[in-house]
Amino acid sequence: MLAFTGSWSEGGLVLDGPGASLWVRLSLHHWRAGGVPFWMPEMWAGTPAWALVPTLPVFSLVPLAAVVGPVSAVKLATVGAQVVGSWGAFVLARSLWQRTVPALAAGVAYGLQPLLISEGALAGHQPSVWVMALTPWLVWSLLRALRGDGRHLALSGLLIGVAIVEQPENLYGLALLSACVTILELARGRGGTVPARAVLVRAVFVAVIGLGLAAHWALPFLSLDSSFVLTPPTLVRSALLSGVGAAAGHEPGLFLTRAATLDGNVTFGNVDFLTDGGFYLGAVCLGLTLTAVVLLARRDDDRGGGELSAILFASALGLWTSTGGVPLASSALVRERRVIPLVVIGAVAALLSHGFLRHLKLGKGALIGAAVTAALLVGLPYLAPFLALQEVVPGLNTARFPRLYPIAALGLALGTAYPLARAARWAEHRRPRLAPLLTITLTLAVVAVFLVDAHPYRSFYRVSSPEDERAHRELAAELADLGGQFRVAASLDPRSMDAMADTGYRVTGGWPHPIASTQIWRLTGESELSVAPGYRFAALGLASASVITREAIEVGADGRQSVSRLVLQSNPLALPMVRAYDKAVVVESQEVSAELATSLAQRHITLVTGDRATSRDLGIDVRGSVEGHQVCADRGGGVTRGPEAGPLSGELATACSTYRWNGVLNDVGLVNIGPGAGALFRSPREGLRGISVALDRGPGPTELSLHEVAADGRSVGRELQRVRASGTDDKGLPVFRFDPQIDSAGKTYLFVLSCPTCKKGEEPQLTHVAAERGPANLVVGGRLSPRSAAAFSLVFDHLAAAPAPLADIDARQTRPGQWRIRISSPRPTLVVVAESYFPGWRGRLDGRNVRVYQADGAFLGVPVEAGQHELTLDYVRPAAVPIGAGISLLTLGLTVLLFVAGCLRRSRRTTAARQTVRAVGSPGHPYARDGERNGQGGLGDEATTGRAETKPPPRTAPPVTSRRPSGRRGRVADRRRGDGDGTEPTP
Repeated sequence: MLAFTGSWSEGGLVLDGPGASLWVRLSLHHWRAGGVPFWMPEMWAGTPAWALVPTLPVFSLVPLAAVVGPVSAVKLATVGAQVVGSWGAFVLARSLWQRTVPALAAGVAYGLQPLLISEGALAGHQPSVWVMALTPWLVWSLLRALRGDGRHLALSGLLIGVAIVEQPENLYGLALLSACVTILELARGRGGTVPARAVLVRAVFVAVIGLGLAAHWALPFLSLDSSFVLTPPTLVRSALLSGVGAAAGHEPGLFLTRAATLDGNVTFGNVDFLTDGGFYLGAVCLGLTLTAVVLLARRDDDRGGGELSAILFASALGLWTSTGGVPLASSALVRERRVIPLVVIGAVAALLSHGFLRHLKLGKGALIGAAVTAALLVGLPYLAPFLALQEVVPGLNTARFPRLYPIAALGLALGTAYPLARAARWAEHRRPRLAPLLTITLTLAVVAVFLVDAHPYRSFYRVSSPEDERAHRELAAELADLGGQFRVAASLDPRSMDAMADTGYRVTGGWPHPIASTQIWRLTGESELSVAPGYRFAALGLASASVITREAIEVGADGRQSVSRLVLQSNPLALPMVRAYDKAVVVESQEVSAELATSLAQRHITLVTGDRATSRDLGIDVRGSVEGHQVCADRGGGVTRGPEAGPLSGELATACSTYRWNGVLNDVGLVNIGPGAGALFRSPREGLRGISVALDRGPGPTELSLHEVAADGRSVGRELQRVRASGTDDKGLPVFRFDPQIDSAGKTYLFVLSCPTCKKGEEPQLTHVAAERGPANLVVGGRLSPRSAAAFSLVFDHLAAAPAPLADIDARQTRPGQWRIRISSPRPTLVVVAESYFPGWRGRLDGRNVRVYQADGAFLGVPVEAGQHELTLDYVRPAAVPIGAGISLLTLGLTVLLFVAGCLRRSRRTTAARQTVRAVGSPGHPYARDGERNGQGGLGDEATTGRAETKPPPRTAPPVTSRRPSGRRGRVADRRRGDGDGTEPTP
């Protein structure tokens, strides 16, 4: 591994993942300060520690990080995972075919498989690499567990549990692979020595062990799933419809091409290499695996043939499913009528299905199986596979990307080794004396060609941080000059984030972790995607991000990118970590709370999530409330009440029009306004004063014309007004203001943008997105787009700004998840702390319990009476945490007992087998070998079955015939000679 990467002579080992070393650094810091916390205040405005990654990949590296540092710990763990995966693939291949040299090829191909590397190792994403490292070990142990080995029952469950807490999204791929292996063993169990019912019970037992070991994370996650999100479904669908899944679906050849940026100078600021051809399978592995598919379809009497068929079948399904939201029928292969690739895909699919189904021994059901296979082969190309599965598989709609393809790496590694094993078998029959030399030579040649084919990927291992030490020193110096309790919003490489953390600042992600508070995601994740810069600044300001970092990227003469310096951008809209409000607006629904909170907070008004009782209990001036769970419904879903209900209705209408497109990732695009581009909309109230539009550049001489549409929507009335842009709104968008439409409530309008004085082709372009949060409204050239929404906001009268509060606050954080705040205020106020609101926060005011509200859209708010008070906020772990931990500990104890019992049972059987051999005669006695071959003494026990560990006896003479008959007679002769299973003829 080290020789291939060149790490022993130059560069670092591997890249760090997206902030993985920062997670480890923070965990190490808190561990040294008093133990592992339940709260990570620095990460994405605070998140429960048990929800971070989740915890195992981070906290397991804390001891190593204490010795070598967080960055080196992540790198060593990533490379270590590749070595463990290579070892597992070698052990699995050797157990299937009892051939050491071809198994070595499987190990090398798995550890350095470009698919595995590009998915995790290149990005240093330790959790995903460890899941792939555990995959071959899981198959190896599961095969023995299903045959009754207690040790491997425990080991299989342990591996599944670790995989779940490493990266739950890979559980679906492992479940698919395990299901195929289990189905194979169930078919073998019918009428065999191991009943099918026993196989099924063992499979369920393994699954229960795995889920039990993961209960310490899964139970709290499931109990609080409404409070935080494991990757928003909007981001998932974006990846499937517009991202990686769509690219792979439209261009299946993406799996067969090299990444476009294999130049050894990839920067952290440009991560396109992960999606631009990053799913390369490897020509050598792919070619030999296709050869293996053909060989397996020809004959099925090879030891390990059934297991390999199951693994290849699952791997192919995982790879095909990874095409995401695009059916094969709409791919470039079909559009461009590339018949040969389509025929090859169909033929391989048929061979894989046939090879797997025939091992199931369906008997009379073979015809039904063939019909089902044919129907699937005909019908599946017309499905969007991952989108179809999301409708029926629980939790799959929150898997960021179709993480079923990693199991393909195992199929490719074993597919590479299988033809080598068959070649070694052929050499033993035809050239027994030269067989070892021929096998070693052929294997070394294949490995050498594979390394040459994969060689460009080694450049990634030597990529160093693009910034130099001077840039880091300058960054730290600039931060040191800033004061106050604020956060730094960063989307940089971990070295830069570490430099910022050294200054004492809380480093929060401008792009949050996929596991975060739902509303934190709305404020930070969606603001990162917003085309309105002002909205992003205001949203990050609620999280107290006073500084936003950017990378200054330069492109050299050779076209390579590099980061020349680190830029600190001040956020003028940042609010302090602890702040106070005298005025509030109460909203029952969270649907639009992010947009409302960013607007109101800058006017000294807080947004509190609650109902009518909340309005009464707050004890401060409530300027209005919005009731209803669908406040942005087309027909007006929100009811506004209070002394300023009218202006609040306008505020709500403006926020809802922004909500339609803000943070939507799918089908984001631009349309030229030359032919006349605009949108239809319905005004929810009277007094419409203007329209803000998201353009790709300054509006210049762009004009907006407003028309009223008839109630039936069939005719457009005369032009009501025509205006030019008059500046920007609070979101930074060009705003077109016109005379108020006094009676606009409930009416439908059409606005059209045009630029009569612009040169053709130089007109501004209007941003549009997929119409996910409302009806399609984009109009181009007089035609309504059926699936697109224009990015614009309606402008109404704002709620009047409140005076700044007079409260005096002294706040300090005593430990993660604990605040001590002294407050002195002449009137009742609401104290807001910029920590993520989660169930589990407890507030105490002067020693008595008080309720903690969700304020400013996503943070902690506690009402405080006038006068001087002391407020304490503590995060108390949910009840599900100790329950889940207890289940995991109990399961672990039972797993250890099961493993020990299995070891004792194996020891007794081994002793009995040796006594039997001594009683019968020499170890070579045919009856002793028959007993081993037939599995007497416990199925699945490699010491007695001979399936996993028995080596073929040495050949003493060449075969009787030098020419092998063909057809059925040849196969019968092979079995009589022992050809095909590596043993002597059975007496």
